[in-house]
Amino acid sequence: MKKRFTEEQIIGIVMEAEAGLKPAELRRLKQLGEENAKLKRLVADLSLDKAMLQDVLSKNVWSAPALQGERCRADACQFA
Repeated sequence: MKKRFTEEQIIGIVMEAEAGLKPAELRRLKQLGEENAKLKRLVADLSLDKAMLQDVLSKNVWSAPALQGERCRADACQFA
């Protein structure tokens, strides 16, 4: 037996009836949800990068064995 509507069409009809939204509005809502999820992942990645950089900067870089006792020279230290 041939179906009159596809599954996607049935879902659209039911959601429209329940929510009072048109299929175009539902599509836009889905796109916004996907974009929001993508932006949340981006923020999470950037927050992790920031935390890692802050962790590296908080460590005393002059405590490395090769640098102990070495003075900050103009050619060795860019912050002199």
